[in-house]
Amino acid sequence: VISSIMVAVFLRMQIVIPMKKIIEEARRFARENKKAEYSIMMIDNTLQNHLIEVDKTAKARFDLLMKQHL
Repeated sequence: VISSIMVAVFLRMQIVIPMKKIIEEARRFARENKKAEYSIMMIDNTLQNHLIEVDKTAKARFDLLMKQHL
């Protein structure tokens, strides 16, 4: 639904961002660009858990990229 790569790129640009800000950015992106999926996840009450999982995946990918870069 929400691209983990998009979040990883956002993380890479900002380096360190509080989790709440990342989740809000992902939520805004979904609300504006993935309207149907966003609405369904809101109704099913699965959006918050999805965003937390996206954040964890993005952080793991970012950490891997940083290890490979160093």
